Amino acid sequence: TLSGPLGNCTLVAAESTLLTALARAPDQQLEVWQLLELLHLDLDTYSKATFEVRLARLRKKLMQVGAQKSSLRVIERGKGPVVVMVHGAWGGPEDWLTTVVPLLEDQARCLVIERPGHGWSSDTQPGAGTPLAQARVLRAAVRELGIERPILAGFSYGASVCAAWATQWPDEVASVLLVSPALYPWTGFESALFAAANLPLVGELSVPTLVMPMGLITAPASLDKVFQPQTPPDTFTGSPWRLALRAANFRANIRDLRRLRSSVAIVSPYYPRITAPVRLVHGTGDRVAYADFHSARFAQEVPHAQVTFIPDAGHQVLYTHPRIVAEELEALLPAR
Repeated sequence: TLSGPLGNCTLVAAESTLLTALARAPDQQLEVWQLLELLHLDLDTYSKATFEVRLARLRKKLMQVGAQKSSLRVIERGKGPVVVMVHGAWGGPEDWLTTVVPLLEDQARCLVIERPGHGWSSDTQPGAGTPLAQARVLRAAVRELGIERPILAGFSYGASVCAAWATQWPDEVASVLLVSPALYPWTGFESALFAAANLPLVGELSVPTLVMPMGLITAPASLDKVFQPQTPPDTFTGSPWRLALRAANFRANIRDLRRLRSSVAIVSPYYPRITAPVRLVHGTGDRVAYADFHSARFAQEVPHAQVTFIPDAGHQVLYTHPRIVAEELEALLPAR
């Protein structure tokens, strides 16, 4: 039995063994093969989905008893000036860790933070589904780590978070990189699946049962859209997009995306408040967040911003053009 401030719950033997091993491990971390062994899964034949479900069930039990009520996953690589990296929708820290971080970690301390409600990070509060609210949460986490005036780097939705952060607390930011950003309110309709999943009854029934199979079926077309006119490179196998199809993560993504348009409408008039150096990277072939609508407009309203347009590149420039993104970040690092 696991006891906590909110009550008790029953653990199966493997879960109890896993928690004990984590408590005793250095830095409370274990390798994947160790986790698989503790959960009685074979390294050569295990299903990644089964592995993630086992961990998700254990995490849910921890939450039920009040353990780690609010936590964010933070991965750190390298030494030097601090660069806080924020991922986009349907993604996670791995989108930075497998692309740009290896090119930058010998020059900077890369702090890759998982947004609230995504991946393995717990949600924080009902209002956390806006860029400004998430910026507030991430800022508090960074300050708790004793970091002042970091460089901010955000991709897609994460760029919206970083822009809101730099707008609200301009004196606390050293510089900003916005990659394939969504910065201004657009016109259009939301997906019917997004809308249905938020209906009280339909959502409770459809999200747990339909999201994973429907997501896996529609994934090829969705990936084509975010990479067009390119195709996904081999490094995209490291993307955690499947994890975003878990019920809780899916709801968090829906919530964030549904509130994004109204949120940037509120924040965008204040972008000129940003005083720190700003660079933007955007593919001219982006069909998710149009470069001329978002990045070009931002450069007009924030005159000191510098934009690098990548000809014919799609939305996922982290994966297709990681070196260009890394070079833009290098340009924002303080001179040694």
